Amino acid sequence: LILPPGQMKAVVAAVTGQSVLSEAFPKGALSGTPWRRMGVNYTANEVVLDIVERLDATFDGSSSMLLRSSVRGAVYCSCHLSGTPHLVIRLDSARGLDDVAFHRSVQLPSWDQERLIRLCPPDGQFELLTYRAQNTVGVPIYVNPCFSFPRATCAEASSFEGRMQVTVGARRLGALTVEDVVIHLPMPSGVQGVTMTATFGTFQFSEATKRCR
Repeated sequence: LILPPGQMKAVVAAVTGQSVLSEAFPKGALSGTPWRRMGVNYTANEVVLDIVERLDATFDGSSSMLLRSSVRGAVYCSCHLSGTPHLVIRLDSARGLDDVAFHRSVQLPSWDQERLIRLCPPDGQFELLTYRAQNTVGVPIYVNPCFSFPRATCAEASSFEGRMQVTVGARRLGALTVEDVVIHLPMPSGVQGVTMTATFGTFQFSEATKRCR
């Protein structure tokens, strides 16, 4: 039986009476930036920021007007900088962000007073911040739903059928493009089957969740 290194060290310490505590602190533990390892060096320095947002919007069924919307987003950072760098990041329309939560390396007073993100970043990939924005004005897509349900008698109620047509398109956003759009249509639990057609893309219906995708 071969134990993992950590367990083997504990068994040897119990038999010999030696301490299992390390005599040296981890790298960076005694510095002012314990989240960043010391001695980092790169031949090419770069920082890449990725913004991932989830948009929740409610449209009026008859006019397709936007009733309300909210965005939950996160900024991910991939940092490969030598030494002990200090970054300053400015966000456009930062005043409209709510429930902002930062990585522990961010200097909070700079954000509160100047709306600037100042930090000595960790090495590698990390989540820089998360946020929420209410009542956003620009929505990248439009949705035009159309439902029709013919009247049915009591005898026909067991085989009631309806028709649903949904038109989805992209709005003009300048140089930005809309990609990988996925539409989810929840159906009533009593739906027994769905016949679907799509002008573009693919579609599927889940019998388990009663959801069209």
